[in-house]
Amino acid sequence: MLELEPLLHRLDQAVAAAQAGQGNAQPSDLPADQATDPLSEVCEQLADVLLGQGLTAAAARWRTWALLPPPAPQLAAAIAEARQELTRFGPDPHGQLPVDPVAAARQALALQLDLPAAAQVAAWARALLAAGDGAAAVELLQRQAVASGLKPDHCNAMASALLQLEQWWEAERWLCTSLSKQRNQPRPWFLLARLLLQQGVLDEAFEAVQQGLARDPTSDWGRNLRARILLAGGSWRSYDLLTADPQGLPSDPALRQDLQDNAQRHRLSHRTAADAPTTDLPLGERLRLRHLFSRDGLVVVLHGHPTGALHWCLAQELLPEGLEVQPVASREPLLMAEALATAGLRCRSEQSSPLLRQLAADANQSVALLVIQRPSGSRFPTALGLLWPKVAHLLAPVGLVEPPGFSAVASLGGWQLLASSQ
Repeated sequence: MLELEPLLHRLDQAVAAAQAGQGNAQPSDLPADQATDPLSEVCEQLADVLLGQGLTAAAARWRTWALLPPPAPQLAAAIAEARQELTRFGPDPHGQLPVDPVAAARQALALQLDLPAAAQVAAWARALLAAGDGAAAVELLQRQAVASGLKPDHCNAMASALLQLEQWWEAERWLCTSLSKQRNQPRPWFLLARLLLQQGVLDEAFEAVQQGLARDPTSDWGRNLRARILLAGGSWRSYDLLTADPQGLPSDPALRQDLQDNAQRHRLSHRTAADAPTTDLPLGERLRLRHLFSRDGLVVVLHGHPTGALHWCLAQELLPEGLEVQPVASREPLLMAEALATAGLRCRSEQSSPLLRQLAADANQSVALLVIQRPSGSRFPTALGLLWPKVAHLLAPVGLVEPPGFSAVASLGGWQLLASSQ
């Protein structure tokens, strides 16, 4: 604990001496009991206190005055201002100011005092987390974020604290708030990708890491995350595309070896389902089905595979030229994009499952064909139920899904094409 009031009292005495005609109160001008505590030393001590509370500008000013004291009236006004600023952080009745960051933070929270600069708040939050008081750290950072109008840096600080406390949902909410304010930040995208990977939400994790790498392509952190996300989903073929590019994987040889070992394990355990219908359509059926799809519609491929049902549709000439394809939560996202581009289709960027909800709400967007290739062990996104009224045709393995209002149009060698009656 630092005795604040005696320090300010010595400065008051220096002002009184100056106003009595003794000039700027050099050491020899001070009373005898202050001969060993000159004005410059007191200014230095006060600068240290101000710096400890995050008041960097005021601290720099007092540090300058330790070398060149100001006129007495200016010094008197500065002392009054310093007393007012420091009192906001709760000196006790004996004039003592807590210098322990945990104590200072708790006092500021308990008394609802104004918060200091962001750097000091960050130091307080770190101290509270280290002391095991995560709730106080979150309350402190939330007060700062709200008071600042949800600045991205303050939202990121909140998310980092919540991640340390393993409060995943709240951390995700603050990261999304930060990105809604400023999307051109790679770090929140990578934090969001790691959070989603930990929860097993792989398609959204992949989208998040791709957004981060679009803003910082050289990030080892981001490239490592992307590879781990692909491997977690069994997307080892997309992983192989990364290894072919020297810039695709982290530069650390140990990380590269770890990822290669993981890829080999995924290859040994990867389970695949039937990727596409196995027989060609008779010519008559092919001609009849060519007229089912609208050129103004959209093809949505959910959980797709590059060599799967969509390419079978292309081979059977079922898709008219000019249709856009929207891949959603693909098993092999990088390979999917490459294959669609090779086929000459207009392909939108890979999206995660929540896009289905947006498509369902878009009155101007119809879905001419929905292709579902659900991989083994995965679940349907809950938003899929909202999309059914917008879907004209559905192509899926027999028995996988038969939504209400759809009837079979053709059986395609283990797959079926269904049409909506709406």
